[in-house]
Amino acid sequence: MKKLFKSISSKDFGKGEATKIIMTVKELQIFKLPYGQDLIEFSLPKDNLQAVLLPKPFPNSSLSEEEVIIESLRNPIASPPLKELVRGKKHILIITNDNTRPNTSKVTIPLLLEEIRLENPSAKISILIATGLHSKLSGEELREKFTEEILDSTDIFIHDAYNDLAYISKLSTDNELWVNKIVLGADLIIAEGNIEPHFFAGFTGGRKSILPGISGYRTIFANHSAGKIDHPLSKNGVLEGNPIHIEMCESAYKIGLSFILNVVLDRDKRIIKAFSGDPIMAHEAGVNFVKDYAVVASSPSEIVITSNSGYPLDRNVYQTVKGISVAAETAKPGGIIIIMAECRDGIGHQAFYDLLYNASSPTELLAQIRKEKIYYADQWQVQILAKILEKNSVILVSDRLERHTVENLHMLYASSIQEALDMAFSLKGKQSKITVIPEGPRIIVSGGK
Repeated sequence: MKKLFKSISSKDFGKGEATKIIMTVKELQIFKLPYGQDLIEFSLPKDNLQAVLLPKPFPNSSLSEEEVIIESLRNPIASPPLKELVRGKKHILIITNDNTRPNTSKVTIPLLLEEIRLENPSAKISILIATGLHSKLSGEELREKFTEEILDSTDIFIHDAYNDLAYISKLSTDNELWVNKIVLGADLIIAEGNIEPHFFAGFTGGRKSILPGISGYRTIFANHSAGKIDHPLSKNGVLEGNPIHIEMCESAYKIGLSFILNVVLDRDKRIIKAFSGDPIMAHEAGVNFVKDYAVVASSPSEIVITSNSGYPLDRNVYQTVKGISVAAETAKPGGIIIIMAECRDGIGHQAFYDLLYNASSPTELLAQIRKEKIYYADQWQVQILAKILEKNSVILVSDRLERHTVENLHMLYASSIQEALDMAFSLKGKQSKITVIPEGPRIIVSGGK
């Protein structure tokens, strides 16, 4: 399929291009939004532009990524230093993100291993990839994630939410906590990941490595249930009172998660801050740091344009619901959301597709989800998207998908951003105001719906 938009090579990332997202030429405003590993350029008439919602830039750091991490590991929050925790331990388990998150493991994992081995060279160290219900990583994806040395010298396991599970206990919510049985053999559990806004858990990082990361499918289904997803505090940027977050924290405590290393990334996906230590306190410190930069005021408009922050977050349609949900916070009722997402891996999850395809409308689908007292795989993602589609039309811009595939998901399809804009103006009028969110998953809309 021919590309009908201008792209900027991924080689431009890290050279300042990723921060030059807005330029003005005469009566046009020019934007460059992430799409896969490229940037896509398009222009809008200045008279139509209502607002551009961007996080505040993070402060510049004179430290390298490695120095940021080492400084954090040796000065943890509400915890003894890692070297004290590993002393005398026989089996240490490191839990790490899968490939649906930016890959920081090539930086973080070697430093964690080095810090552990300086104090406890004889300890057995295993790595468990927290996939939750996502697909397993391929051999190529493992090589992208880890250095050759780590692949050759360390036992690496990929979580399977349907097999090799151990029952831990009932949670206070009556949800049964099942996790990967590898945790039973570890006498120290460490989790590493990154912190950014999350559309129903509030934020990524910390406790999310356990639930859903290494939990069994029944535990995940109950945590992501229709009732919890519908809860008014199960939303982007909210932890206090969020029932999904609260259950995740309890799960992390139950399995004995002892230490976390969570990093914050800038727009170029470079580590600029790290928070390590107590799983709850260190995560909260990281969340508060991100909040200071991510919260922006809502600017309701008829058309909202956003991206899913490029690869890896825009690797499939399933993941793009994150960006769509942020745009929905500032789209007027009846307005149009345009999401630019490469979707190189297609839909992502068959259950996600089937639930949407088999429903005559988003309203019917929501009624079905809320009525039946059984759990569906991907019900949570479908539920959030269906709630948005009841109020707004969504145009998905991708040159990797077929039109009928997108339309089967109750969305509109465009092969280019210009085609999407033409559709939106045709539906809402040439004078429609537009809000642009260059990277939906990186912001928290304040005062939105």
